[in-house]
Amino acid sequence: MNATKFSAALLCLAVMLPMLAQAQSSMDSLIPISPGKMAKTHKALDLACVASAIDTRDTAIESGVDVYASGVKTALETRKNSLRTAWIALSKRDTRRQDIQKAWRAYSAATKSARQDFRKARMAAWEQFRKDRDACGSGGASMDRTGAGADNTL
Repeated sequence: MNATKFSAALLCLAVMLPMLAQAQSSMDSLIPISPGKMAKTHKALDLACVASAIDTRDTAIESGVDVYASGVKTALETRKNSLRTAWIALSKRDTRRQDIQKAWRAYSAATKSARQDFRKARMAAWEQFRKDRDACGSGGASMDRTGAGADNTL
């Protein structure tokens, strides 16, 4: 009878030992926050990594501003030339009015497109920044609560 109990206990121990070892290894990343409650530990924040993520984000936004400015400048140049042509070269009032309206519509479409492209580039830069910052460890997001809205006025 004792041999049977001993065999059963040994069998239970053999089954439970790997499970206990696995539980211990998963507990290594937990810290107590109160009696009976544990919280996961997080990777320490890599400050150089966050600085690199900021550089990447702001460089991307700067590039977006350059593309936007170039698009608006081209739209202004095109508008200027189209309006000059309409006022100087065309003698018929109806034709002139149509060409003036066409010049303004083209200008509006070009500037709208430039704004939309810049907005997409800006949002993509911020989205990538959030991913990069999160990969740098925990705590970065809580230290800097300013977000993409800071660049909305660009």
